[in-house]
Amino acid sequence: MNYRAGPDVRSPGIDLVLTRLIKDPLVHFLVVGAVIFAVSYWIHPPAADSAGQITITAEDVEKMRTTIALVQGRPATDAEISSLIEARVREEVMYREALAAGLDRDDTVVRNRLIEKMRFLTENVAEPPAPSDAELEAYFAAPAERFRIPARVTFEQVFFGTERRGERARADAAAALPGLQKRRDTLPPTELAKLGDPLPLWNRYDVMPSDDVALAFGDEFAAGLAPIEVGAWQGPIQSRYGWHAVRVIERSAERQPALAEVHDAVQTAYINERRDADNEARYQAMRERYEVVVDPAPAASPTATVPTPAAAEPGR
Repeated sequence: MNYRAGPDVRSPGIDLVLTRLIKDPLVHFLVVGAVIFAVSYWIHPPAADSAGQITITAEDVEKMRTTIALVQGRPATDAEISSLIEARVREEVMYREALAAGLDRDDTVVRNRLIEKMRFLTENVAEPPAPSDAELEAYFAAPAERFRIPARVTFEQVFFGTERRGERARADAAAALPGLQKRRDTLPPTELAKLGDPLPLWNRYDVMPSDDVALAFGDEFAAGLAPIEVGAWQGPIQSRYGWHAVRVIERSAERQPALAEVHDAVQTAYINERRDADNEARYQAMRERYEVVVDPAPAASPTATVPTPAAAEPGR
């Protein structure tokens, strides 16, 4: 069945109304007012006393005037300020009445939002100072194994999939090796991809950590790649996907670097650890203000003992 678009039935009057609304200064004011209110309410919520007063400070009003002047390019009118004040009071009244009615209790969305805001206010308050050379040396040495550089390998591969070729995949990979070994030039990955089957992995990997090889291709491929010497195309090597002709271009063993070689990584780890420790200390200071009571779990009901049926007597 064929479909075709019908004529545009929108009334020209609607376009005219939309155009006028977009150009209407009152609409601009309402939008600006909403933005001003949201930002101001977030930073400086209205003050209240025990009598239930809602106080809009002179500072609040001045900020409203300044923001309107910056956005509108002219001084704010008294009517505009009154409108913003009333909008802010209205929101505060609704907020307090909602709290009084208990609408914030047992509400996962409200709870998570408050937790998020508290974390924003208490975590990462100050950036830890950069460590001294002595501090960084001590941090790097305890234990230095955290910063060991893993074994890495640069290799390229041509893939022959069992899903497409079945039992022929291994033989096809082996048959491709003589032609690859005759090539003296380095083929770009796009050309390597054309020699085999599609695979959602790269045909060349540079300085890839050995653990990542296993993650990408499987443990069997990583074990098969490990003893291959640098130089000529070799294989076939099996992976979780099929069979591969492989050429190892460069290999480096796992080693322990000097601090100067990994200075930036060590300093970043040090600062992150200090930041986490500071965040935890602030949390523990807040937690100490509370007594935590955990009700005991209900006692497990005794397991009912099911009597074993007596064996039938012979002859019965």
